Amino acid sequence: MNKVYSIRSQLLKWLLLPMLLLLLLDSSVLYHYANQLMQDSLDSELISTADDIYELLNTNSRNKITDLDESSKQELLKSPTDKTFYSVLDSSGKVLIGEPILKPLDAQPNFTSKTKPKFYYSELNQQKIRVVLVPAKFIIAGEELNLFIQVAETLNKRSQLRRKILAWILVPQIILIITASILLWIGIKKSLKPLLMIDNELAQRSAQDLKPILLNSVPLEVSKLVNSLNGLIDKLNQAIHSQNRFIADAAHQLRTPLAGIRAQIELSDKSQNLPEIKDRLNKVSLSTERLIHLVSQLLVLAKNQKEAAYIVNFEEIDLVSLVKNIILDFESHADNKYIELSYLGLNEKIMINGDTARLYDLIYNLIDNAIRYTSNEGKVIAGVTIEDGHTCLNVQDNGVGILESDHENVFKRFYRGNESLEFGTGLGLAIVKEIANLHDATIKIQSYSASEAISNNTPGTKITITFS
Repeated sequence: MNKVYSIRSQLLKWLLLPMLLLLLLDSSVLYHYANQLMQDSLDSELISTADDIYELLNTNSRNKITDLDESSKQELLKSPTDKTFYSVLDSSGKVLIGEPILKPLDAQPNFTSKTKPKFYYSELNQQKIRVVLVPAKFIIAGEELNLFIQVAETLNKRSQLRRKILAWILVPQIILIITASILLWIGIKKSLKPLLMIDNELAQRSAQDLKPILLNSVPLEVSKLVNSLNGLIDKLNQAIHSQNRFIADAAHQLRTPLAGIRAQIELSDKSQNLPEIKDRLNKVSLSTERLIHLVSQLLVLAKNQKEAAYIVNFEEIDLVSLVKNIILDFESHADNKYIELSYLGLNEKIMINGDTARLYDLIYNLIDNAIRYTSNEGKVIAGVTIEDGHTCLNVQDNGVGILESDHENVFKRFYRGNESLEFGTGLGLAIVKEIANLHDATIKIQSYSASEAISNNTPGTKITITFS
C-alpha cells in the first residue's frame, strides 16, 4: 500500500529543518565570537587595572613596596557587580603585598622584558575568579626588582554579559524562525492553491465530460501538470471515439451479412424445391464464411488499435524465421489458386524488437491480401532485406494492383478498391497500418506496370514495411 503524505508538510520539513540547523550553527558561531570579544575586553580591563596599580605603587614605593591606601583601593578595585583583588609577588611566588591567597599557578622566575601577562581561572573564598599575572619592574632604594602584579575579579559581570549575549542572539533568531514559518505556511498554501483548483475541477466532472482543463494564471509547474492531464484526457477522448467508431463500423458491417443469412434461411424454409434449398444453403455457408472472416478481422483490428493496445510485449524476434513460417502456413491456400508463393531475401537471422503476435498478424494480412487479389497461377513473393541500415519486410505480387490514387485510401477501414474480383473485409491493410504504427515502422506502396512486374504483361504491387 502506497504511503500517503502531504506536499505542504514535506515542503515545510525540507525548508524549515535546514533553516533551523543553519540558524543554530549561525547562533553558535555568533555566540562564540561575541563571548570571545567580551572576554578579551574584560581581560583588557584587568590588565588596565594592573597597569594603574603599578603606576601608583611605583610612585609611592621609594624605599620599599608599600600597599595601596584605602582610597586608591576603592577607586581602582570597586565594581558594582564583582569583587576585585590584587597582590604583588616576587619571582619566587612569595606574596609581598595584597591578598595573600592570590598565588600564581606557575611562578615565573625567569623575568624578561618579553614576558607577557598571563591569564588563568582560580578560586577565592569559594568563588571562581579570573586572574591576570603581569610582570613589572620596580626600583626600590636604587635597586631594580623584577616583580609580578596579580589582579583578580569574580565572574558575575562575565556571566551576566554571557546571558545577555545569548539572549541578544537567540531572541532575534526565534522571532525569525516563527516569522519564516508563518510566511512559508502562507506561501505554500497559496502556491498549492492551483492543485486544489484542479482537484475541484476534476471532482465536479462527470465521466462524459472530457473537455480540457482551463486554469488561468497558474505557475509554470502546475501548467505543465495541466498540459499533461489535458494530453491524457485527449488520448482518452480519442480512445473512446475510436471505440465508438469501431462499434459503429462493426455494427454496420455485421448487419448486412447477418441480414443476408437470415433472408436465405427464411427463403429456404418456404421453398419446396430441393435444388433451390441446396443453392440457398450454399449461399448461407458462403455468407457465414465471410462473416467469420469479418469477425476475425474486426477482433484483430480492435486488438491492434493504437488507442487500445496498451499492452505490447516487445522482445527480440527473428523476422526472417517468422516470415518463412507464415509462408508455410499459406502454402495450401496458395496451392488452391495455383499461386507460386515463395521467399526471396536474406537467409541469416535478422533480429528486430517487436511483439511476435502482432507482427504475425501484420505479415499474415499482407500475404493474405496478396493471395486474395492475385489471379490464379500468379506469383507472390515475401522477403526480408536491409536497406540503408534499416530492416525491411517486402511482400510483392503480380495481382490486380493498387491505383496510385488509392495508396492512402487502402489503409482506411472497410475501404475496398475493387470488390468485384475477390470478397474481403477491407480491414487487412488497416490492421497492417495499426500494427506498423505500434512498432514505429513506415509503410510504402509501389505499383508496377506490366514491364516492371514480376510476371510478364501483368501489373503488380509491392508493399514495404521499414522498421526503424
